[in-house]
Amino acid sequence: MLSKIYHIIEQFGFSRTIGLLFIVLGIDTICFTLVMQFGLGVQPCLLCYLQRIPFLTAGVMGIFLYRKTISFKAKQILTYILTALFAINTGIAGYNIGIEHKWWEGTKACKGNIGPISFDDMQNAFSPSLIRLADCSVIQWSLFGHNIFTLAFINLIASSFLCGFCLVIIKKKLLNR
Repeated sequence: MLSKIYHIIEQFGFSRTIGLLFIVLGIDTICFTLVMQFGLGVQPCLLCYLQRIPFLTAGVMGIFLYRKTISFKAKQILTYILTALFAINTGIAGYNIGIEHKWWEGTKACKGNIGPISFDDMQNAFSPSLIRLADCSVIQWSLFGHNIFTLAFINLIASSFLCGFCLVIIKKKLLNR
């Protein structure tokens, strides 16, 4: 079974397959976060918004990795950038977990600004100050009701895995196949 999958990937090209994986990853992750936010009412904090950036970037960079005309050097640079982004995202997720579990206090921006909307807020509807941020220390959702399996924890695991995946891509030089 695995040999058949490997053969299909080899025919399609490793670089194109990796690019397609990052495109799907970016789209799926952003769709998931938007469903959580607008469908289930899970209000994101500032760190939640920051943790979306690497996944958006991975989707965009996946488009470039998918193209046949891009040079090997450019593919390497994109993969190094993705590795750094996912490593930073792992750190942000770890910091977010610490705030959620009250191991340390977050910054002033982590306190959130959710409150009643005034008439002035409605007049300035397109102002960045109207963006409602949740308090980072409040766990808004957890898997199976366990406070350890929060969205920040899931992101920590996913970002760690993707950082390692990018390192394997670089080490094994899969982009030149």
